[in-house]
Amino acid sequence: TYTILDNDVAPVFTPTAAVSQSEGTTPYVVTVTRSGNASQQTSTLTYTTANGTATGGASCATAGVDYITATGTLTFLAGGPATQTVPITLCDDTLFEPSEAFTFVLAPVTVSTVTGSPLTLTITDNDTQPTFSVNDVTQAEGNSGSSPFFFTVTRTGNAQASQVVTFHTVDGPVPNVATGGVGCGPVGIDYTTIVSDTVTFAAGETTKQIPVIVCGDTFFEQNENFQLILDSVTNGSGGNPFTRSTGLGTIVNDDNPPVITTDSPTVTEGAASTTTNLVFTLTRTGATNLQSVVNYDTTDGT
Repeated sequence: TYTILDNDVAPVFTPTAAVSQSEGTTPYVVTVTRSGNASQQTSTLTYTTANGTATGGASCATAGVDYITATGTLTFLAGGPATQTVPITLCDDTLFEPSEAFTFVLAPVTVSTVTGSPLTLTITDNDTQPTFSVNDVTQAEGNSGSSPFFFTVTRTGNAQASQVVTFHTVDGPVPNVATGGVGCGPVGIDYTTIVSDTVTFAAGETTKQIPVIVCGDTFFEQNENFQLILDSVTNGSGGNPFTRSTGLGTIVNDDNPPVITTDSPTVTEGAASTTTNLVFTLTRTGATNLQSVVNYDTTDGT
């Protein structure tokens, strides 16, 4: 018995496709190309799809299915065409979501070489991203301890994706600027600063509340302002996701103003052609932490 060993290179099969494709356009076409020795041997390969972040299924009518699972066999006849295509159906939906991916896997049955497998296929979303807004909050500060100012962030539009909103606070605007700080312990701190934090909207949620801690005191003062600013949103599609990104917090003074009283002095008028000062004494009681300006004049009596 004599065995003849082949010394020729086996044909090579490579799958290619667009880097990404919108869910609203279908099918997603994978092209399998044969190169090398293609004239002497019929080659058979199998293909299948595998889930990544995209989910395959048997029908686009099934909730959550992003593409129709594909599996099958390709046969390249000796001397036949060098390419074959595999169409994969994409499922369009109304869900705003990030891009999702799955893979196309090609495997040889007969002697051949496969390169470029698994091939990653990316489905891009074609739905309008939701928008976010934040309201203003006006509330009394309280006389001691701390109390939360609850800002409401509202998501409008397609709310099916999970999204995270980043936010922070700033003092002001002028002229009545509230002073932020770390905790309510130090004197003069009006609210607790938020340097950076996040709030998460789960799928289906349309409103979330953000508490900002305001410090109570007994100082009579002007109403003071700070701002809650929305910075960014995950799983967006670009552009500005905010219809209103700044919420104004107004800390309303609830302390009594100072009371200013004057006495009723008497004085002996003195001799002719002389003058004597009649001195009125003003007394301020209550809050003394702010400057008080008193306007005065005189009127005739008896």
